[in-house]
Amino acid sequence: MKKILMLLIGLLGINVGQARETVTIVYAFGAGDSIANYYRALVVEANRVQNKYVFVFDTKPGAGNALAARYVKNTPNTILGTSPAFFIRPALYPSESYNIEDFRSLLPQCESPIAVSSLKFQSWNDTIPNGKYTIGVSGLGVATHLVALQIQTKFPNMVIVPYRSTSDASLGLASGDIDFHVGFISQVESWNRADRKITVLGITGTNYSHGYPLLHTQGLPTILGEMDLATHMVAPKSMPNEKFLELRTILRQAENTISVREFYKFDKCVPLSGLLENQFDSWFQRQNQRYKKLAELVKLDK
Repeated sequence: MKKILMLLIGLLGINVGQARETVTIVYAFGAGDSIANYYRALVVEANRVQNKYVFVFDTKPGAGNALAARYVKNTPNTILGTSPAFFIRPALYPSESYNIEDFRSLLPQCESPIAVSSLKFQSWNDTIPNGKYTIGVSGLGVATHLVALQIQTKFPNMVIVPYRSTSDASLGLASGDIDFHVGFISQVESWNRADRKITVLGITGTNYSHGYPLLHTQGLPTILGEMDLATHMVAPKSMPNEKFLELRTILRQAENTISVREFYKFDKCVPLSGLLENQFDSWFQRQNQRYKKLAELVKLDK
């Protein structure tokens, strides 16, 4: 009996010694968003390439990225998966957000166009400047909101309708609840069928190779040519530097796998793999300054 007990104690010691630490990637928007699939695939690959950590995926949608950012700041072993909303939200709503200086860039991932789509209209020529339209976005103080505010400069009677995510907003478009949707090309393409076609009226950026008309060439603000969406991960500065660098190495390796890149490709999200690690911090600061300036161009109804 004594030998069996000692054996069990020994096995318990081995299990404790082999226990892996859990790291949670928290996506700031809805689990149904196409970007959420980037992180699902990333978690699978990160767990495959090493055995020290167990990566898991979670979402904390709400308040335009603020709920997730505050959660990650206050919760050990968490990473925030986010978008330009990380920079835009504090610029537009400084008293209702978080301090960007509490975070650092873990991994810039990819950059994709934002699409403005409609079920009702097949061209901007079908619209009238004083029309009373509605446009759905994935919350207030996020990239889609910033795009909608630029569209609103041409349609002053347009009402911006905030949803919890771009996928929720696409449901509103498909059901006819809103006239326009700001989100991703893949979301609207998935709704199309023979008798019901959602039209991508235009996309942000300057890349014609995506196969869709550019917003800024159609009489809309030229600044839309600079408003592609960068998906990226940040970590709180309170994370020990050794762990931070270790997690970055793992996630960079996981990101370079075919399965993750296929999800990027689905959203026409161009990998930012040309950035070197010693350029991540400067990229982070440039993004922050860029969206501060873009936020200064819009006016919010109080």
